[in-house]
Amino acid sequence: MKSWYKPSLEFGGFLGWALSATYVGHKVIWLSMGGVGIYLLCNSTRVYFDRRAESLRKRPKDSAVREILRFFTREMFGEDASVRATVLLPDETNQYILPAHRYQYGGLPGRWSSNAKFPYGAAVAGFAWEEKSRLFKWDLDSFADERTWRQYYRVTLKMPDELINRLSQHVRKVRSIFCAALVNHRDDFIGVLSIDSTLPGTFAHVPEQTLKKFVSALQSTLEEV
Repeated sequence: MKSWYKPSLEFGGFLGWALSATYVGHKVIWLSMGGVGIYLLCNSTRVYFDRRAESLRKRPKDSAVREILRFFTREMFGEDASVRATVLLPDETNQYILPAHRYQYGGLPGRWSSNAKFPYGAAVAGFAWEEKSRLFKWDLDSFADERTWRQYYRVTLKMPDELINRLSQHVRKVRSIFCAALVNHRDDFIGVLSIDSTLPGTFAHVPEQTLKKFVSALQSTLEEV
């Protein structure tokens, strides 16, 4: 959006507000109604342009993050649909991290959704948030039934039932998880890289240096693009 659009729309909105707010003085009903219309038009237009500008700013970053996810995932695991890589970012309240970017071989870009969210110190992603300097390689046993699976997530992974209920069917099949915190150059937390696999022992033989390069590439992209 060009630099003069926003102040012009803000001025128009203020003018509309002034015309309607001063009805007691001028007693002209059409002028007051016109002011309301101008106010609504200018403010809704400004909101539209703000959202569009934000969307345009996000596109290069989204593409860059997904390309990094695709490159490193295929570099480490090949064309393996059992592995998916996800970047989780903090929500507006900074109370939870949410899946924001994902790559899985065979999946279509943007054609995925998730209701999952993880608080600080819960689930492997929340553990990585809590211990920013640690790389987590976590293996899970197969679970005999739903009750055993829930008990493990509740007790070992410290997740409340409300958040467990949000997890997908895919999560029930996961046997290996890697998580690492993403930080900026000031060492401030900015997200988590989570890679999960439906196969056991997936990360046992992946070099730690390769995983650190993956993390570093994402950190630089999230901060700079």
